[in-house]
Amino acid sequence: MSSRILLPLLFTLGPLYSQPARDQARQLDLDFIGAQLPKLQYDFFLNVTPGNFNAAVAALQARIPTLTDAEFYVGLARLAAMAGDDHTYVRLDDTAAVAAGFQQFPLRFRWLDDGVFVVAASAKYSQSLGARLVAAGNTSIDGVMAALGTIYPHYNNQRIHFIASAIRFQQILQGLDLVPATPTTPPHLPNPGRRSVHSGRGNRK
Repeated sequence: MSSRILLPLLFTLGPLYSQPARDQARQLDLDFIGAQLPKLQYDFFLNVTPGNFNAAVAALQARIPTLTDAEFYVGLARLAAMAGDDHTYVRLDDTAAVAAGFQQFPLRFRWLDDGVFVVAASAKYSQSLGARLVAAGNTSIDGVMAALGTIYPHYNNQRIHFIASAIRFQQILQGLDLVPATPTTPPHLPNPGRRSVHSGRGNRK
């Protein structure tokens, strides 16, 4: 049986709590993923050994006091993804994450035939429509997609392409250490005259 795992109700952002209370809440979330998830999915250890999974849980537990919220919850997502089942994962890109404070860029991305493109944007950034995303911070788009693949299990490239939409969440990129952990991440919009802007050729689905 596969499960789409939502973040426990304790999913919160650190500033709302003192550090001891925050760390206790994190421990409860980790206990759910580390102890309960393997019980809820009977074939959880089909693609990962209990030893490797438990070692990863222990490693994340040791870092609870020092991680940012983004890094910790990305760490939970990485644990769930170790099952290797593309129906079992921690959602960091849904309405619950937004309600908890995960911020979205005013852009939406989609993997098309020849790369990741801006397919929707707020009025302020409308000039970016059709632009091709080539990097996040200092990481190439291929590196970004590889990093996303560590928190979203996938069997094929089609699934990886589907999760390109998660790039719009700032804390996901921060939790993957792709962009700095700052309150805002200024967008670097491509020059419309450069090759990074899609020419309109190719089949888009």
